[in-house]
Amino acid sequence: MIGGRPVIGYASGGIPEWIVPGQTGQVVEPGDVDGLAVALGNLLNNPSAWAATGARASAWVLSTLTLEKQLESLLQVIALTVASHCLATAASA
Repeated sequence: MIGGRPVIGYASGGIPEWIVPGQTGQVVEPGDVDGLAVALGNLLNNPSAWAATGARASAWVLSTLTLEKQLESLLQVIALTVASHCLATAASA
């Protein structure tokens, strides 16, 4: 994506969290080989859609996956974990 390429992936794991359907690529249901072929064909047969989707993919990565945003998310997870642990400890006391 950072290289300006649209991405097509199966909707499993964290993939749907970073592919914005119709904007940065396409998400296909796991095992849907025909859907994967159609999604690939749509992009390969439309160079302007390929270029526009790729440009949006690169812009999304550069604006979303910054070090600052990743650290902010990590700090939120840590804060929630600490708060949850403190609540659990207080409830068991």
